[in-house]
Amino acid sequence: MSDFGTMLGSHSIRFERLLPGPLERVWNFLTKPENLATWLAQAEVELRVGGRVELHFDVDEVPGRKKVGSLIRGVVTRCEPPRLLEYTWVVPAPAESPSAEGPVPDTIVTFELHPRGQDVLLVLTHRRLPSALIPRFGAGWHTHLEVLKARMSGEAPEAFLAVFDRVLPGYEQQAAKRATRGE
Repeated sequence: MSDFGTMLGSHSIRFERLLPGPLERVWNFLTKPENLATWLAQAEVELRVGGRVELHFDVDEVPGRKKVGSLIRGVVTRCEPPRLLEYTWVVPAPAESPSAEGPVPDTIVTFELHPRGQDVLLVLTHRRLPSALIPRFGAGWHTHLEVLKARMSGEAPEAFLAVFDRVLPGYEQQAAKRATRGE
């Protein structure tokens, strides 16, 4: 299992991570505000179809996020505790400084959990991404998942930007290869 996410076509990326279980513990890291805050963002997630999702990211930790803001909103589209959570990922358009790539459309994030003995396989898929942004989303999710794995293993995670900056070129290369093949 590679730590790098796999680009699925030009608008989706998938990650697989083996995490220390049990299943309910991993589910809690994906859904409980106090756990989400340790690896992703300050969060509110209503665990029901149609439920509200709000993720408030730390813009001091990732200064580049200041352009697009710290808030991601969404709506739960699938919820099957403790194995599946899916929600829309809506990046509000910044009023003062729109992104050079244009507005980010509503995308979809899916978390699937599969028991593997005492561990749990997390499959994260982010779909409907603008192809120009896949490398940055790939590096971002890669980094957040590294933090998650460290937190769940009781280890101190490496600094966010250190990991992000190290893996971004790999995602850029992967996207460039797909583009040259016309995918």
